[in-house]
Amino acid sequence: MEIFIFLSWLPQAIQQLLTWTYWLQIKEYRLDRFFSFMKLREGRLNLGVVGIIIKISIILLNPNFLLLIFVFLIFDTIFLKNILLGNLRRPEITERIKNIWLVCLFSLILTFCFLYFNKISISKTFFLGEILLILTPFLGIFLTIPLVRRAKRMEREKAIKVISKYNPITIGITGSYGKTTTKDFLTQILSTKYNVLSTLKNQNTFFGVLRRVNNYLNKDHQFLVAEIGAYKIGEIREVAEIIKPEAAFITGIEPQHLDIFGNIENLKRAKFELVESLKDGGMLFVNANSYLALEFVERAEKLGKNIKCFTYFVGNDSKLGDHKYSAFSKVEILRDDGIEFSIKVFDERKKIKTNIVSKSFIQNLTGVILAARMFGIGWKEIERESKKLYLPDGTLNITKIKKGITLIDDSYNSSFSGFKAALEVLFSVSSGRKIIVTTGIIELGKESDTVHENLGDLIGKNADIVILRNGDFFKPLSKGIKGRCELIYIRDQERIIDYLEKEIKEKDSVLIEGRLPKVVEYFSK
Repeated sequence: MEIFIFLSWLPQAIQQLLTWTYWLQIKEYRLDRFFSFMKLREGRLNLGVVGIIIKISIILLNPNFLLLIFVFLIFDTIFLKNILLGNLRRPEITERIKNIWLVCLFSLILTFCFLYFNKISISKTFFLGEILLILTPFLGIFLTIPLVRRAKRMEREKAIKVISKYNPITIGITGSYGKTTTKDFLTQILSTKYNVLSTLKNQNTFFGVLRRVNNYLNKDHQFLVAEIGAYKIGEIREVAEIIKPEAAFITGIEPQHLDIFGNIENLKRAKFELVESLKDGGMLFVNANSYLALEFVERAEKLGKNIKCFTYFVGNDSKLGDHKYSAFSKVEILRDDGIEFSIKVFDERKKIKTNIVSKSFIQNLTGVILAARMFGIGWKEIERESKKLYLPDGTLNITKIKKGITLIDDSYNSSFSGFKAALEVLFSVSSGRKIIVTTGIIELGKESDTVHENLGDLIGKNADIVILRNGDFFKPLSKGIKGRCELIYIRDQERIIDYLEKEIKEKDSVLIEGRLPKVVEYFSK
């Protein structure tokens, strides 16, 4: 009987370990991000917290064998259903996750041993087993810290040697939004004249940046363009002091990851580390459309490192004339196939045609053109590349699909500025209803309700239907929308797809904002 009851407990135990290690890996094994995730109702649902509480409560009631088996089999059925439907959460297999799983295996073995050798009662055995299922993933993280530190030391030492050996001109990019598009635009335009290595997608962590350098930088590369992100003070400095940037971009500052940083001042301190790490006489490019980023100019001038500060701005100056910015742009024509804008870089004036449809990207492109001119890229090359700019998948990608439906895929990431820009694109579509499918924006801390209420106000002006996947943001969004459009909470992506199949009509426009891979896949078929 003991063996049978253990076998009924085992499958759901494996599912719990897979689920928790999956989310720990998604949150980069950072307890601050993981517990921020657990604060959300959506996070607790994803982790199966209610089910765990139910199991432990029943176990503590000291039930008989049959009831325990019945309870465990219910959870096993859920496990089997998730496997059959392809919904099972499991982490990407890495060396660290293998070691964490070895530690987690201890919880299964110890539970079996206590049960088989009758050391304690069955209720106490499975209570211990459930507690171990919760604790061993964290214990695995703790025990693998020395391995991570060793790996970091090796990557750091190698990167220092590689950077010193090849000595590329290094450009660091950080900010609360616009990092990846700025990096990609800059890489594309600089590549018309130079051999450029850049970091991939949003792999902007210590390991993401340094492994890119260590594995791919060679003697032919003249530039290294690195996107650098952070969740706490010290992380940008850790990377920047290794790659030693000669130029830096601050793409914009706004509330982001405040549940991790604590407050906006800590966020600004973290981002300013890139400026502090600039070489003497380095160049700083700042998006002046962000007043919080503009503060960095004055602070940089006080560092005593002779940093040359350049600002870029997108505005409505009809004359494109006198202003205090190094580069100034004004949107002239907004078409379905791209934006045409005027730009003044110092005393040079040009008209640029692009294939991008969001005015927010013109901010990024203005800064990139300014830097490109500083690094000797000609206007001919800039004008040519601006007509065929590459946007990462899930970054305001617009496609026409069946029934004349316009799909706007902005699922790559979500921030307030990014969401606002996506809404502008959605509302610019002339025909059909405007439908938004969104996860909301996570890790905003105390600013979450305010940000989502402001988003709700923007959404309510023109949207027809909003499908929200994260119930934690329903109340503030609803407060901002004020009943001007339909707001629906649907947690499951399959149910979202079912709803859209029934509801969507010809010539409707659909914005996917935030990571919703199954919804994106549905529309891509």
